[in-house]
Amino acid sequence: MSYEEWRKSRGPSWLKGPNGLAWQGAHGRLSDSLVALWKEAVKSSFPMEAPADALDYLGSEIGIPRSQVDANASYAIKLRRAWEVWPFAGTPLGMLLAFEAAGYPAGMVHFIQQEAHAFTLNTDTTLAPSARLVKISLNGGFWTFDANRAFWSRFGILFGDPANLPAGWAAGAVSPPTGASTPTLNEVNGMIRMVNKWRRSAASFQWIRVVTSGNIWGWPPSLNWGAAGLVWGGTVVSWGPAEY
Repeated sequence: MSYEEWRKSRGPSWLKGPNGLAWQGAHGRLSDSLVALWKEAVKSSFPMEAPADALDYLGSEIGIPRSQVDANASYAIKLRRAWEVWPFAGTPLGMLLAFEAAGYPAGMVHFIQQEAHAFTLNTDTTLAPSARLVKISLNGGFWTFDANRAFWSRFGILFGDPANLPAGWAAGAVSPPTGASTPTLNEVNGMIRMVNKWRRSAASFQWIRVVTSGNIWGWPPSLNWGAAGLVWGGTVVSWGPAEY
């Protein structure tokens, strides 16, 4: 029963005439409109129920940016994944799950620590999230961000395989990004914001890097200096750590 119907069915006898019922109905309709707004406000907190114009606000709060190809329905599904991802926030696993939820598939993205290891996700999405972290030992026992090895809490996000990049990145990625580059300025800034939201506070974010061709120092870890026929000097695009 609506408030308008309820108010018309209640009240003293002097409000049962035409004028009284109109007065009761007007107040009831106001209450009904407020209830409808309250319902919409509650729904806006849930990705699968929220109106389209609420999704980007939810994405900013949750920390999963919208990609260039996301329609409202697909983005809502990504935002719903926050419930399974946020328990791992502040860890390499949480960061990689957030990138996956944002549309960068398992195996494409690597979390590089200065200390000893890199991490990626197992591509088997049927596994429990806690079972999907893949640890990779780095050559030499550390990653060379620079000559300073004292701060092992430093990390970066690496798209290290030129053959496994999002569409258009190999030819279109530039630094600094622009509104017409691939990815765009907005997408790059969204990734940087996501990294800063999902990292642990004590860790120092260095960069997001994309290897668009060739091999770079330290990656892939299976390669070593001096290997027969190995040519180093890949092309790399770097973004961050600050937004543009």
